Amino acid sequence: MSVFQKLKVAVVGVVVGGMGIGAAWNHMMGSGKVHIVVNEGQQVKLFIDGQSLSPASSSGEHLRFDVAQGAHEVKLEDSESGKTRTFSLKVDSGFDDYVLPVSEEQCFTRFDVSKTMYEGSSGSGGTPPRISGKYQASAPFELPSASYFSVEELPEKLKKNSSAHLLLATPCPLHQLQDSQLIQLAGFAAP
Repeated sequence: MSVFQKLKVAVVGVVVGGMGIGAAWNHMMGSGKVHIVVNEGQQVKLFIDGQSLSPASSSGEHLRFDVAQGAHEVKLEDSESGKTRTFSLKVDSGFDDYVLPVSEEQCFTRFDVSKTMYEGSSGSGGTPPRISGKYQASAPFELPSASYFSVEELPEKLKKNSSAHLLLATPCPLHQLQDSQLIQLAGFAAP
């Protein structure tokens, strides 16, 4: 093996090792994430163990909060109505992502838009999405991988053999509809 080849192997080893150390650090010491989706104009405050938190990021109605590892009491307070929701939440690692429904009427529908948005379609027609999950408002739930809260948050391109899903807030009674009706109500072409 030439010196150049040995150097390449050493550099790759350091990069891969560094990524592994970074992932292990995030798992052991990183903060988990809590996501909430508010209605347009709605003001919601998030309290973790009695402490008010500010969003770490926001995109439209999607707010993301960083939450330390451990067991927590989480309270959502709607500033306008004064209604509160309280949950128990356990963040085990820096890779934990949870979605909190802001009200008893807020459920979520997950749409697989991989073919709709990425395979030669403008997103306004073509292949309609399929529903890949429905989530009730009763408790926090883990954010499924490859899920995004709006079209603006979707990646520009998908890697080979990967998928993209829109996780949209949906009034709970709509979950009783047929999937084709729910897809149309979300603004996609009928299947």
